Amino acid sequence: MSESNITSERAPTTVVESPPPAPVPVRDPAPDPRAQLNRLAAQLIRAGNRRLLVEYLRLRRAMR
Repeated sequence: MSESNITSERAPTTVVESPPPAPVPVRDPAPDPRAQLNRLAAQLIRAGNRRLLVEYLRLRRAMR
């Protein structure tokens, strides 16, 4: 058997392509932790829950 017969007897190769890339959502810049803490403090003050406010202040002081 010649080499040309061997290659013609093989099954045709199928090309597998990957799907197109999915669109990437735009990310907001990293939030400022200090601004987030201030926003949380304002929410706690508006809520009027002194126990939560005191706990928040203790945690904030412990992180310094």
